[in-house]
Amino acid sequence: MSAVLGCGRSLPPRVVTSEELGSELGLDGRVVAERSGVVRRHYAEPGVGPSDLGREAALAALSAAGLRPGDLDLIIFATMTPDIAFPGSACFLQDKLGCDTIGALDPATPSGPSTCVPSAPASSSRWRPGTGSCGPAAPSGSSSWVPRSTRRRSTTRHVAPR
Repeated sequence: MSAVLGCGRSLPPRVVTSEELGSELGLDGRVVAERSGVVRRHYAEPGVGPSDLGREAALAALSAAGLRPGDLDLIIFATMTPDIAFPGSACFLQDKLGCDTIGALDPATPSGPSTCVPSAPASSSRWRPGTGSCGPAAPSGSSSWVPRSTRRRSTTRHVAPR
């Protein structure tokens, strides 16, 4: 049987409003808010990745549950924006929490299979109740803030091999 024992969160301190983002994109802030449904966002500073945010959130969740990082058996880290492509962010979080003798895995995305994974170890007699799961998202450096309508279109055609 699975149970949530504690929750935690971590938001970067830098807040960017739709008006600020709109001015960077050459759009009215109201248009950005209408199209995205988001009025303000929290931006991580360069060098701060999902595993850094995950560490703070995990420590808060562990504290709320009355646990320590050493009580964890498994780290499940679901994010669409990993620290780097490989290895997954779970490995970085594992190191940042000092949990170097437990398992750490990164399901493909924060929806779908990853939402089912936490139940499997918890329902097995091989795992103690300290299994952890988190899923922060921090846009990577590859995010483009240039409006699609002004991006140069590629003239290269990609043809699938026969």
